Amino acid sequence: VSNALVDFYGKCGCTDDAYRAFKGISEPDIVSWNGLISGLASTGHISSALSTFDDMRLAGFKPDYITFLLVLFACSHGGLVELGLEHFQSMREKHEIAPQLDHYACLVDLLGRAGRLEDAMEVIMTMPFKPDALIYKTLLGACKSHRNIALGEYVARQGTELDPSDPAFYVLLANLYEESGQPDLAKSTRRVMRERGLKKNPGQCWMEIRNKVHLFNAGDRSHPQINEIHEKVESLITELKNRGNLYQDYEDSSYHSEKLAVAFGLLRTPRNASIRISKNMLICSECHNFIMLVTQFVDREIIVRDGNRLHVFKKGECSCMVAASLQQDEIFHNSVCHS
Repeated sequence: VSNALVDFYGKCGCTDDAYRAFKGISEPDIVSWNGLISGLASTGHISSALSTFDDMRLAGFKPDYITFLLVLFACSHGGLVELGLEHFQSMREKHEIAPQLDHYACLVDLLGRAGRLEDAMEVIMTMPFKPDALIYKTLLGACKSHRNIALGEYVARQGTELDPSDPAFYVLLANLYEESGQPDLAKSTRRVMRERGLKKNPGQCWMEIRNKVHLFNAGDRSHPQINEIHEKVESLITELKNRGNLYQDYEDSSYHSEKLAVAFGLLRTPRNASIRISKNMLICSECHNFIMLVTQFVDREIIVRDGNRLHVFKKGECSCMVAASLQQDEIFHNSVCHS
C-alpha cells in the first residue's frame, strides 16, 4: 500500500507528498525507490531524481531494469547526455544488466534531444534488437526538432515500411517539412496520408471535477458549457495581449483541447485549487506557452500529464523548463571544457 501511495502521488505531480509517503515506509524496497525516482523525473525534478538514485545505491540497493529506464529518462529530459551514456554503459559493466529495447529507445531519445542524430541512428543500426515503430518515431521526432530533413526522410521510410498503418510517421514528416520551410512537401505528405486512408489521431484532454469526467476535443463544440468556455479562452487571450504578449499563435490555436480544459477548470474549480488535466498526446508548444503565461496572472497550479511527461505550471514557469536549464548548463560546461 505504501509503495502504491508513492507511485500515486508521483503520477499526480505531488512530489512532496510522494517523498513523505516514501519516508513513512519503514523498510523501503526497490519498488519504493523506483516510485520516488519516477515521480521526481516525470515532474522535471531531474537533479532530485538523480540524487535519489545515488541515495538508493548508497543505501545498498541494486538498481534493476526499471531503475535504469527511469535514470535514462531523467538524463534525456535533463539534457545530461554524457551522464546518461555513462549510466547506460554501467548497466552491463557494473550491474550485469543487459540493456533491452526500451533502454536503447531511451538512449536514442537522449542523443536525439541533444542533436546527435547520426549517433542516435548508429545506436539503432548496431543494437542487438530489431527496431520497432516507437524507436523510429522517437528519432523522427528528434529530426523534426532539429530540422534534419535528409535523415528524417530515411527514418520515415523505415518506419512506414515497418508499420504502414501508423499515421504518426506521416504527421511527423509533414511537420518536419513545414518547420523547415518546405510547405509543398508537407502538403504532398499529408495528401499521401489521406490517399492511404490514414487519419491523425485527434488531440483530446480530459479532467475530473466532482466525480464527473469532462472530455475536450480540438475544435469540439459538444460540451454543454462550450460557449462559456470559449468566452473564457478569449478573455485569457485578451489578458495576455494587454500584458504585451501579442502572439498570433494563441488565436490560431484558441480551440485546442488544452485551452478548453484550462478554461473549464478555471470556471468550475474552487479558487486557488490546482487544475489537473490529462492529454492523450504531447502538449503543443503554443498551448504550453499559453498555460505558462496564464499562470503569471492566475494564481493557480495547472498540472498537465501528456503522452510523455507531467508538466507542472505555476507562477509563469513549468517544471519541464528545469530540464531545459540543465541542458544549457551542460552545453556551457562542455564548451568551456573543450575550448
